[in-house]
Amino acid sequence: MKLNRVSNYKRVHPREKVEVLDNILQGIKTMLTLYDIPKSASDALTAIMVGLLDIVERWENPHTCMPEVLKELRDYEKATDQVVVEWIIRYIMTNANVSPAARVGMGLPAEMRKKPVPIPTPDQKVYAEISLRTSGQVEFRLFHTPQSEKAGKPAGTIGCEFCYGVGENLLPENCPHHEIATKSIFVKVFDREAYDKPHTARFRRFNGKGEFGPWSTAYRFTLQPEM
Repeated sequence: MKLNRVSNYKRVHPREKVEVLDNILQGIKTMLTLYDIPKSASDALTAIMVGLLDIVERWENPHTCMPEVLKELRDYEKATDQVVVEWIIRYIMTNANVSPAARVGMGLPAEMRKKPVPIPTPDQKVYAEISLRTSGQVEFRLFHTPQSEKAGKPAGTIGCEFCYGVGENLLPENCPHHEIATKSIFVKVFDREAYDKPHTARFRRFNGKGEFGPWSTAYRFTLQPEM
């Protein structure tokens, strides 16, 4: 029996709890001094396992499987589950003398918690397709490589800042409008005053830490009056 998280001990079958305890006790049996685990602590865990095993075997035996035994088992689990979890955390999971490989060998997680996956800083420029629609609507489709056939975001990014303004080849700082888009395909509606005027749009990705990638090249589009 292997635990993916220490707290999972409380939810596994009683027989599997016995296996968890046995694996730990076998793993520390000859390593108490090296792991700096007091013998009294090992004895305490052994006592819990012996008591649990006794009740489990009586519950699994068709001749002694009585409602009273089930209640005894549930009461025993209620009394010892948290004790076991705290024991594992104290003597194994946060013990600097116990290596991650040794923990895995005991059927435990390698680390107390999964190491966070670093959030990459966006480093790719945004590539866009701009389609003009009727009634001042403009559809923006954002890609993360020029070869991409499907709009989408690179891993680690959560959205895109885009800026736009009237004029050709505007720099981002010269664009008066800056907005956030969380979708890779979105539509923006422009007022009639914007018709027949060339516009510039630029885009850049950002991640969950608020770090921004490079601005895209300038994209030009001109809204046409409705026919």
